[in-house]
Amino acid sequence: MLLAVRFMQAFGASVGSVLGTAIAREAIPPKDRGRVFSTITIPNAKPPLSAVES
Repeated sequence: MLLAVRFMQAFGASVGSVLGTAIAREAIPPKDRGRVFSTITIPNAKPPLSAVES
């Protein structure tokens, strides 16, 4: 049971970044995608970086 719940938790945590990227790819012209993807990537990369112990 715990394994199934952890799988659902991981799926829910990862679906946000995937959907954001897919929506941006469909909605943003190719010329502006680099700027938008960099804006999307920064918030997705911050939590793992802040979790690293010194």
